[in-house]
Formats: sequence, C-alpha cells, structure tokens
Amino acid sequence: MITHLARKELFWMALAFLFAGMLAISVVAYHYHKESKLESSGEVIIGTVDSKRIEYASNEKGPPTKLFMVAYHFKAPDGSSQNGEGAVDQSFYDTVEAGDEIEVLYDTNAPSRHRLVATEPAGGTMSLVFVAAGVLFALRGLLLLWNAVREAARHRA
Repeated sequence: MITHLARKELFWMALAFLFAGMLAISVVAYHYHKESKLESSGEVIIGTVDSKRIEYASNEKGPPTKLFMVAYHFKAPDGSSQNGEGAVDQSFYDTVEAGDEIEVLYDTNAPSRHRLVATEPAGGTMSLVFVAAGVLFALRGLLLLWNAVREAARHRA
C-alpha cells in the first residue's frame, strides 16, 4: 500500500514527465514550423561570404566532428543588413572564399530568419532524438499518472 505522501509525489512526478515530454515535442514542432515557413514563403537573395572556418565539435564516441562554417551577410529589400553563419558540406566550403557571392534563403516577412541555400534545413537526427525522448517521457508520465490514479482509487475502496 502506498502512503498518501507517496501518491502525491507519484502524481507530481507523472505531471513532470508529461510536461517534459510535451515540451520536447513542442520544441521540435516549433522549429519544424519555422523551417517549413521559410521553405514555402522564403525567397533567394544574393549575399556575400564574410569568412569561413573549420570548427571541431566534440564527439563522445570517436574523434571530433569537423564542421565547415561559412559566415555571410546580405542586404534585404527592406534595407536592413542581415548577418548569419551556416554549416556546409566540405565540397561547398572548398569552393567559396571571402567576398564571393552566395545564395541566401530568407523570409520576406522576417528577413532576420534566413539560412544559406547550400545548407540542409534544420532538423535531422537531433529532431528525431527530441521527438523520441518526448514521446518516451510523455508515455512514462501517462503510466505514472495511471498508477497514481489507480492507487488513489484502491486506497479509497
């Protein structure tokens, strides 16, 4: 038999798991929405490469991952100057230099939302990890909540 205090703790833990799961799924949905809006209503404009560099991201299961970064700027039709940086593949990285023209996809309604045409849309593996974690957390929360309700009903009977 579970004590009253333990039932309350189980209930709050269940809600915490549900909240964490829904938050993870919401973050992915928000970024997916932003990217799909950029893809559907964005326009391509010519920008200029400011610099390029190689960054090393730590990798727990092996050698560091090389990221080929390209910094750029462009002037939006509304007159605002926008800057950005994006990871590109090595073949593209090797073909550009500072001062070269580069294609940028930007949101006509919000020019500060942009990315290089040469980059992949945001998402990929990390999105799948967040969705999977979110689903697992939400399912665990539902299971805990179900157990808490069942225990409360058993205690009342």
